[in-house]
Amino acid sequence: MAIKGQTETVTPALAQKYLESMTTNRPLRHGVVEFYAREMSQGLWKSNGQGLIFDEGGHMLDGQHRCWAVIESNLNVDMMVTRGVKKEAFDTIDTGAMRSAGDVLGMKSWDYAKPLAAALRWANAWANGFTRSTGGKQRLSNHEVAVLADKYPTLTDHVSYIYGGGGKSSLGRKSMQRAGISFARWVTHESHPLIAAEFWQKIETGEGLNKSDPEYLFRERLHEDYNSSRKMVDRTLVAFCILAWNAKVTGAPIKILRFREEDEFPSVAGDLLGPSRAKAITEAKTSQKRRKIA
Repeated sequence: MAIKGQTETVTPALAQKYLESMTTNRPLRHGVVEFYAREMSQGLWKSNGQGLIFDEGGHMLDGQHRCWAVIESNLNVDMMVTRGVKKEAFDTIDTGAMRSAGDVLGMKSWDYAKPLAAALRWANAWANGFTRSTGGKQRLSNHEVAVLADKYPTLTDHVSYIYGGGGKSSLGRKSMQRAGISFARWVTHESHPLIAAEFWQKIETGEGLNKSDPEYLFRERLHEDYNSSRKMVDRTLVAFCILAWNAKVTGAPIKILRFREEDEFPSVAGDLLGPSRAKAITEAKTSQKRRKIA
């Protein structure tokens, strides 16, 4: 049987039928399904030649995440459908290297493209309201990251500073830590430029610090982590930074920086919410409550 491919409109009912034809299923990744469904719902899904693959007996070999996303979005979606592939070829499917968001930003001539992509995920979490589960972790499409780079053009200055050797290389040792620190440096400067300039200078140099200063507490956390074999995850490090910043801006006394994985991620003090961002945060929290109820 010859391999044939053509574009077909996959409806939710057809997607269900295709899923039932599968004889071999790899574990379903719900985050991938949600990501694909969001792309479809927002009109960002594009037919790029990848799609559904069926063997000679009509069983779907590849495409379960796309089919579940069609069902989740409840939309009709055009996809490339390839039929007649030998079942033995299953092990070779999806083994190529995917183009990352960093690759896309690099092609658009952004400096430090890969860490910028990571920092932009933090910016996206901030823009939509930090929740207990966020920390730059939401999966974004390459297109969404490129749009964010244009939306927050000054973030690249802070990424370039941190990755270019700024802060005497003390601001985060691991790459993902430095991406989070780049975001924190950016969002504090966006909130209060003059206070942020003093805040970060003291953290980097240690000059004029007292043990009760929030900059001192965060600087000590950085140094402890730098000399430890077990590194803090980026989410915790950024949380410590924001807690120190909040104490700096509000003048609230603080003796220790404490953050646990189950804690609500701190908001950024002095962050003047625009109407659109405030609305996005409200909608995100409402959606999260609805999922808990469901």
